[in-house]
Order: sequence, then structure tokens, then C-alpha cells
Amino acid sequence: MGEELSVTVRRERGVVIAEVTGDIDVSTAAGLRERLFGLADSGQPLIVDLNRVTFIDSTGLGILIGAARRAAGHGGSLHAVCSRPQTRKLLWLTGVDRRIPLTATVDGALRLLTPPASGLGEVGALRVWGGRAAGARVPEGAGRVFEVAARAAGLGVRGEGEAVGEDNRSGAVAGAR
Repeated sequence: MGEELSVTVRRERGVVIAEVTGDIDVSTAAGLRERLFGLADSGQPLIVDLNRVTFIDSTGLGILIGAARRAAGHGGSLHAVCSRPQTRKLLWLTGVDRRIPLTATVDGALRLLTPPASGLGEVGALRVWGGRAAGARVPEGAGRVFEVAARAAGLGVRGEGEAVGEDNRSGAVAGAR
């Protein structure tokens, strides 16, 4: 689309945070792929902040999925951050949000990756009607265990502590908070 792409990298609480600004398309793909794959190779948790991305096409989605696979292959993980409604909708419609954990803020992603040292507290349970069922004990203020249980049940996670989706084996609709 023409806007230049930049990636700013910082580290916080043992997590690498890559803030992406501009358009992600075929003309900027090679540079972004090189940068994210290099960060994913470190094996550290990686947060990709998409809040300043003005455009993303299928090339960009493929780069995110590829970087997530690469991070997992090196013992790390990739989380995406985006509060822009159009981009979140694209990630949801294409199923990327089911492959890559998605939060609206960097702080939300950091909470998932670095839960507080306090003990576990019962925050909620995940129920799937007509298919699998799972429960979750969730650290206070963090949704990581809930998210893992939701994803294990084949659900997408939308926001902190909310899971929605279908059980692929039975077609049952599920929802949890």
C-alpha cells in the first residue's frame, strides 16, 4: 500500500516486544519476515504489537503464523497485540487468533506470559456443550491457564477470560467467561 514499515524492539520482564508500524504487504514482507524470524529464533517469548499497523494482507498473516511456528520450534512463543477493530476482525475471520494468542494491549500479553507470583485462584471454568469439557484454575489477574484450556478445547480466545467457538468434532457451540 506504500507506507513504510518499521519494527521497534524492546525487552520487558524477560519478553521480547516488537512494535510494528506501517503497512504489512508484499512490498514490506521480506524485511518483516527477516526481523520476526530472527527474534523468534531466540527462544524467548515474543509479543508482536500490531496496534500501529495501518494495513495487513495475507502475506502479513502468513508471516505472523510462520514466526509463531518458528518461535515454538525454538522453545518460545509468539503473542499478537491488537486493539484495532478491523485488524482484530481479520485475525478472527482467518482463524489466526486460534493459532496465535491475541490480546488488545501489551500489558495484557505480558500478564499472560508472566503471571504474578501470588497463588492460583479460582476465576472461572470453561464449559463446552455437546463436546469436550475443560476446567481452568487461573492465576489472579492473568488468563494464561484459561487460555490454554480454551485452546485445548478448540476455542478461540477473545479478550481476557472469554472463550468462544465450536467443537469441531460435534459442531456444538461453546462459550465461557
